Amino acid sequence: PLLFKKEYKAPKAKKKAPKQHSTLTEEEEKVYIQKASEGVYVPARIISDINMSRIEKGDKYIINHPGCYDRDKENLNKICSEGKEDIKQLHTTIRRLLARYQSNDPALGVMIEANKTCYPPEMEEVHREIGLWFGDYLKDNGYIRPFPMQILKLMIVRSFPPLVRGGNITIDNFEETMLNISRVYYRYLQDELDAESEQRRGLRTLFRRPPRRMAPVG
Repeated sequence: PLLFKKEYKAPKAKKKAPKQHSTLTEEEEKVYIQKASEGVYVPARIISDINMSRIEKGDKYIINHPGCYDRDKENLNKICSEGKEDIKQLHTTIRRLLARYQSNDPALGVMIEANKTCYPPEMEEVHREIGLWFGDYLKDNGYIRPFPMQILKLMIVRSFPPLVRGGNITIDNFEETMLNISRVYYRYLQDELDAESEQRRGLRTLFRRPPRRMAPVG
């Protein structure tokens, strides 16, 4: 089972698990909420911190809007770096949630039930914005031509495997969903590590290669 692998193994549950409350001040929360609504990057740990506090109070989640691709396209390397750090943070959060699930934490069941009513009404708007961002990225990087649509759809489906059918997390599918998300996150982290390793090997090969001898002139 995946939980016997180090990457997926949940940490040992502590005897007393304190509730997760936001450590931000009210003014700091307002600033981050405004940034998120404008499509400005807010680290996942802060979004998670705020939302864990809001769900306990029965408030709606805050969602980071994607913003527009034209603003982001010159900063894709920075965005990928930020995304990698966010994955690490959320991967740790998932392991902690799985530990609570395995210890039959009753507060987790209440949180999952409350989760159903915490999604804000602008979720559909955010989905449309993501579609526009993605479409502009494809166009800017050569995928919008007389491109075979079945190939494009295949690439999308393989890149985004299902996490939870229908999109609703319940106590019955919670463990399966968390493991699905964890697999996806781990795969992206592994791909990043492989890419960095490949880059290092390429640089080592480049610098170890003996200099080319110049042919004599004349």
